[in-house]
Amino acid sequence: MYVGEWIGGLRMGYGKMTWEDGTYYDGEWKYGKAEGKGFLSNINGNYVKGEFRYNKLNGNGECYNADVNYRYTGQWINDLQYGQGIETWGQDGSEYIGLF
Repeated sequence: MYVGEWIGGLRMGYGKMTWEDGTYYDGEWKYGKAEGKGFLSNINGNYVKGEFRYNKLNGNGECYNADVNYRYTGQWINDLQYGQGIETWGQDGSEYIGLF
């Protein structure tokens, strides 16, 4: 289900798309794709947020996996960690700061 702005039958502007499994994207859209700043989350508490282009993280963003208490904050290209970033794992807070 989509609630938000439309232009010419395409999601354009700001809106929220929710899928049957509870996953949702809340943010900016362009020509029916996640494009701009947004937040994508599932019912487990896992999420990605940041700058989207063509439905993928591109630019600065963050991901979090609640199952293993993992977080990455930094740069992305096509949903892949790329460039400068910080990765943090587990309860002890071990981290890596550097290039990906």
